[in-house]
Amino acid sequence: MNDFINDPGSITISTEVIDPKGIRLDLSMFNNINFLIEELNPNIFANASSTKTKVSKIDLNRILGGQFNQFDQQELFDLANNFNDGNKAPKNLELAKKAYIYLAEKGHLEANERLIRLYLSKSDFKNAYLMAQRLGAAGNKSAPAYFNAIEKQISLVEIMKLQSQTVHLKPTEMQDNRMAHDLARSYLTGNGTTKSFERSYFWALIARASGDIRADLIINKLENMKSKMPKLEGVQWSDRLDQIQTNATKYWMNQN
Repeated sequence: MNDFINDPGSITISTEVIDPKGIRLDLSMFNNINFLIEELNPNIFANASSTKTKVSKIDLNRILGGQFNQFDQQELFDLANNFNDGNKAPKNLELAKKAYIYLAEKGHLEANERLIRLYLSKSDFKNAYLMAQRLGAAGNKSAPAYFNAIEKQISLVEIMKLQSQTVHLKPTEMQDNRMAHDLARSYLTGNGTTKSFERSYFWALIARASGDIRADLIINKLENMKSKMPKLEGVQWSDRLDQIQTNATKYWMNQN
């Protein structure tokens, strides 16, 4: 912004639409600016054309050699973006992906988001979902938008398998019965936490036992999921819900 104020040469706006199928703009979308911004996911740069410099050969060789520890995180993130966008260096999504993976494993949330978008662009919905789970575990509120986009592309059975692969991602919980419905809702949508139908069901049971009738909607939704699965997987899901009910009963007894 300061660059633009000092030298108002140009503004460059680019979009990074999350949904791999893109979006269809119509006049009604312009009545809800917040929704429009969320869907378009814009990046704005001041004087972008006047600030371009080439990626140095030294940095390029380090990146090619996987020597990511030679950079601080922000420097590496900027270089990864260069390769991802084809800016200051030829576009090279494989190099960008490797750098984003390194940064995401270090807890860099912006790199994690970029990695999700890259996977989506490649229709790699499995890895996109796993990265969205990591984003949710960090409490990032952007995760539900990614889950919504990915879940349109894969089956319910596949979604549940991916959730089972990320059970080790355990965000901090407020284990308070007054908060049980909020936890159930968060786990159902992946809003600020991992997305987990199993954890959502557990906390919905606790909320309902505490007298919160709002939990009925979540309980019914999750119990009815078996009708959307092949027969075998539906039976397995019903058995799993029975086990979660047993766990919820034990938790309830210990808390009361």
